[in-house]
Amino acid sequence: MASVYDADAFAARVNYAARCLRAGGDRIHSRAFDTCFESNDGDLVITALMRRATKKPELVQAIKRALGKEGFAQWRQKATEWAFVPSRRLASTARAMREQASASLKPVDRP
Repeated sequence: MASVYDADAFAARVNYAARCLRAGGDRIHSRAFDTCFESNDGDLVITALMRRATKKPELVQAIKRALGKEGFAQWRQKATEWAFVPSRRLASTARAMREQASASLKPVDRP
């Protein structure tokens, strides 16, 4: 099973975040939950969760409980910003985002 600590495990991070949101309580305040959004592709994790929530009303309620009205609106806005990416391409787009962020962190050769 893929770990949420594996940046390349986009689907695993989305699935784990959804489970934490539904469970509520301390699960949404855990280091593992936060990690789901910290691989330079958090916007796409949010987008995937919000798309999943359109088909699962219990997830909508869980997100609202966890984030409140304002937080839910922010997530909805973030998902709207990424609406141009088809669901089937979220994982590959997330990978490209991670690679771009990683490339920008590499040391520059100095003369």
